Amino acid sequence: VTSTCDGPHDNPTALCLNSATGNKQIRGFAPGAGLDGGGTTRILYVSGGVHVVRLVLRDLTLQHGYVGAHYGGAVLVYGTGSTVTATNVHFLHNTAVWGGAIYFFSGTGIITDCGFNGNVAEANAGDDINNYYGTLTVINSNVNDVYGQITNCVGAVTNGYCPREDVCS
Repeated sequence: VTSTCDGPHDNPTALCLNSATGNKQIRGFAPGAGLDGGGTTRILYVSGGVHVVRLVLRDLTLQHGYVGAHYGGAVLVYGTGSTVTATNVHFLHNTAVWGGAIYFFSGTGIITDCGFNGNVAEANAGDDINNYYGTLTVINSNVNDVYGQITNCVGAVTNGYCPREDVCS
């Protein structure tokens, strides 16, 4: 199931959350529970704009999300009112140009006890997470793709704007 989300980054997405849908929780209740983008679509798009939209992810796997020339292979967070809290979530083999697994254009992210593996940001800007203009807290999580570090531009978790042409190879 895919849909087109209203917003500036409206690539095919499995599930769109916005001010009309309100706050949601997605929780896995069985081992191996999760959402799969099939290598063709982003899994979640959280777009609160200035409105409050909260998404809680718990005990699941988000895998094979893909967004060609855009942001956030598994999750895109857009809007100052958007908050994503992920606890014990595994982000596996997601791909985007920026933020292979998660891209925070703005909003808030709290990532706790999560694992990241095999995620790719084609511009090397946050293979696991790219935080462009949001507030990000990462606690006790394994961010180890490619460079395995947290930097301003090239690494597993990046902070700030990383223009494709300026990324080191």
